[in-house]
Amino acid sequence: MQVGDLVRLCMISYPQYDGKLGILIGRASVDEAWIVGTTAWMVVIDGMLHPYVIRTNDMVVISESR
Repeated sequence: MQVGDLVRLCMISYPQYDGKLGILIGRASVDEAWIVGTTAWMVVIDGMLHPYVIRTNDMVVISESR
């Protein structure tokens, strides 16, 4: 995953975003226990920045940026 990729979020973890796509705008720097071992991202969905970072495990890349 890289900045600019188009992603779909996990429907189980984020049911409110079912059918919507997001754009990765940057990697988050977090050291919370739940995020250790994976990368977290800042994601824009419906033109708004999601208020929390989203783990790589909770997203699927739909289209890669060039």
